[in-house]
Amino acid sequence: MKSQSDLPPVFQRMLEEQKLQKKKAKKRMLWIIGIAAFVIIAALSDQGSHPKVKKEQPHINDKIEKHTPQESLTTDSINADGTVTVTEESAEDRQEKIKYQFSPWSGAHIKLERYIKGNMNDPDSYEHIETTYSDKGSYLIVVTKFRGKNSFGGKVINYVKAKVDLDGNVIKIIDNE
Repeated sequence: MKSQSDLPPVFQRMLEEQKLQKKKAKKRMLWIIGIAAFVIIAALSDQGSHPKVKKEQPHINDKIEKHTPQESLTTDSINADGTVTVTEESAEDRQEKIKYQFSPWSGAHIKLERYIKGNMNDPDSYEHIETTYSDKGSYLIVVTKFRGKNSFGGKVINYVKAKVDLDGNVIKIIDNE
């Protein structure tokens, strides 16, 4: 058997390419294992930390007397007898509810990101850059900056500004570029 230096240059290049491909495959596998481990650890550490179930109060007057600045009142429905069903939501519960609308890994708003990808020329080219939000009381204004391929195949930076309800649903696209 000939040594590698005795082979013609074409075969030497082929052998070098094979070695390089094997190294790349090993690196990819290590990345995949690392990401999988990260996802598993994140999922296990996140168990049991979801927002609490809110208790309902039968009459609005009862809650108004007990209302403090740390609480906010939201009207759920008006009953047939004219009473209003009200839920109590502490500031901490509200923040938890808002927090779960965003990806813990990228910081992207989960449902807005899904909407953006659904309206892109090439959803696989989507790269999240930054997401910010502003709390407007009964809704949020979320601005997501991202990179993706345009119809000509070039990568461009865009943003979408949306009105989002407190459950994370996209109500309206205010602006996009």
